[in-house]
Amino acid sequence: MILFAKDLTLMKILISVWETNDEETISSVVTIQNKKVKTEFELPIRVYVPIVSHDQSLVPTLKFRVEGQKWRYGKPLPDKIHLPNVEDVSFVGIEIPLKKLEVIQCVAIARYTNYEIEVDEEGKTFEPEVDRNIKVKHYPVPMRTSNGFKKHKELQNIKIAGSYINISCEHTTMEDSDLEMYDLGFIVDKKLRKNQSVNQETLNRCSRWLVNNLNPDEDVFPLDDVFDSDFVEDLKTQETDGDKNRMILRHLHDSNSDSDFDKFLVGLESSHPILADRINSVKNNVKLCRKAEDSYSEDDFASDFDPDFEKKEGTLCIVSKVTGKSWNLVPVETSLEHPKARFVKLPSGNDKYQFLGLVVPDNMTEEDICRAAEILEGLFCVTYVSIICRQKHQNLHDVIIECVRSENVTSTMKALDSIGYNEGPAASSEFGVVDGEAIEIKFESNLYLERLKHSPLKIKFYKNLQLDRYSEHLEVVSKAEQGEDIAYHGYLKYSVSPGRLSSSRTGSLVVYIPKPLEELLGNFPYTIDVPVKALAKFIAWQLTRTNSNSTKWVVLGGYLTDRDQNLYYQICKNIDQKATKAQQRERCEQYILYWANHHAPSESDKVEKIIASHHDAKLESEAHQFIKPYLPGKGIFSNDSLEKMAFAIAGEWESMARQLGFTNDEINVIETSQPADVKKTLRMLDLWRLSDNAIQKGTDLVKNFHETAKSAKCGAKLLTIISKNVN
Repeated sequence: MILFAKDLTLMKILISVWETNDEETISSVVTIQNKKVKTEFELPIRVYVPIVSHDQSLVPTLKFRVEGQKWRYGKPLPDKIHLPNVEDVSFVGIEIPLKKLEVIQCVAIARYTNYEIEVDEEGKTFEPEVDRNIKVKHYPVPMRTSNGFKKHKELQNIKIAGSYINISCEHTTMEDSDLEMYDLGFIVDKKLRKNQSVNQETLNRCSRWLVNNLNPDEDVFPLDDVFDSDFVEDLKTQETDGDKNRMILRHLHDSNSDSDFDKFLVGLESSHPILADRINSVKNNVKLCRKAEDSYSEDDFASDFDPDFEKKEGTLCIVSKVTGKSWNLVPVETSLEHPKARFVKLPSGNDKYQFLGLVVPDNMTEEDICRAAEILEGLFCVTYVSIICRQKHQNLHDVIIECVRSENVTSTMKALDSIGYNEGPAASSEFGVVDGEAIEIKFESNLYLERLKHSPLKIKFYKNLQLDRYSEHLEVVSKAEQGEDIAYHGYLKYSVSPGRLSSSRTGSLVVYIPKPLEELLGNFPYTIDVPVKALAKFIAWQLTRTNSNSTKWVVLGGYLTDRDQNLYYQICKNIDQKATKAQQRERCEQYILYWANHHAPSESDKVEKIIASHHDAKLESEAHQFIKPYLPGKGIFSNDSLEKMAFAIAGEWESMARQLGFTNDEINVIETSQPADVKKTLRMLDLWRLSDNAIQKGTDLVKNFHETAKSAKCGAKLLTIISKNVN
């Protein structure tokens, strides 16, 4: 019997579907239920499910479960099948051995190629083809191992050693098993300072790569031309190709003979020319590194060659994670016979094991090491996405909210622009999610979603399935709460709770709703966050006053993000999208503002944090003195003081505006946009306090403002207000 499933709606997928984080969902969940009398079958059931496009390096397969039991893999069916009336649709099928049909659920999963091996009663030694430097000695349990890991550049002071190892067993193990890792790369042990010849260092750098790529078969590699007959006979007794290659490398290393190494290279040139070229390239770089202390060739290993050729200095450790537990540092054993080998136990009572080799700084704590492993595990399988919230131009209460892959943000923005949703905040910073995780979105402060006032919007992420686009309507919580502001605003906050990844991911966007004209007339629209904006302008000018293209602000930017390079580069990426050709002064200002709006801790003093990021006593003192007049309360350029000065200036506002540098056109705009002299004065002062003309007066700003008021022949009341603030 063959059952076909097509065009079925995606159902809720339970976390129990995935065995490991590298599994991705590529189909809807299909539920097959027999609503009639129980039917008995003589033959197995065959099920084919349509799948979406996915990474071609991953292998699609079907998982199934019967009546809510554990998810299992069925017997795979051939890829190419004849399905009538079905075009341009890919299917994956399995055979399910059932006698009776009640309720079956199926879902297609894409995963890395697994290496399966049957283990007999005597046990088995297994060496994956993709990494011969791993050996697993396992007892009577069928198991699968997969490996693959990409080093993440943003993790500071940590190097990956060897492969990311993921072992999944069909059943819980009954006895401890052994995992042997023979070579984790070129790791320099500071405790063992041994002089090495050029050939020895070359072999050490290349050892891991050679073990994985050299074919030790005597029909391919001319063993008799390179080694003596006794060695060749001993070599044949080795159990695996990895063992044979390690024996060859140890022999060449221990002999330390240039003639032996040269014969080995000659043999490679005829049988493995690519390997010979690579070894010669590494050898030449080793020579360059030794010629001069200031040579940059050491750095070239990382960019020109595989990571296995890099020198890693620090402490080598192995971290492990077993079924349902967190990462832990595991004890390792070494061997005199194999100095580069590390032996660890796979403790019984588990069915999933993960291992990762790390080279860490000597003083790094176990807690920090395990936290690094947690992050690296996530980076292995995440997809980077951003949250988009766009408002309709004709009615800014109408919004579209969408989760979009980072590389598709620009094209999605353009598509939304084309249908009238061209207002609102920029896309969020990118963050990582894994298949099946839920992104929760809710509004806080003074806005809420009409349909979801008391519950968050949940977006379920599937890498290979189309994500939903949500059309919502924003409402204002309290019109009185933000009476002084030019617009109502609230925070779109998104979060992903720890789940398949053990770390939480959060962020926010600021969304504005303009006030009706009648409300604006009653509540003057002061510029919001004046102290932060004034300080951003001042520091940008402060750091670039002698050179508008100075990049001194980069240091301050690093301190603002607490040396989080990933966050620093993400902020730079966002400001570059808005100010591609801007000079460094503007980039500095935009960087500080973006940090303050999106990444400053809500309970922190933003102004103090920005000033302290100078890490220069003179500059900090100058910034503290400059910002005092802008601080809420007693500051002369705070909103309260501006209102007092506006009543004092009133009829002389135009004269004051000209003395402060406003043009006739700017004065005309103020004249036509505000209904009374007091509000015109407020608008003028509000604009001026954040103008370049004001900011670049620096710490003399209040003194200069006092002289300007005198020149404009303002009344005694205003001069008295200002004079109280002149130092």
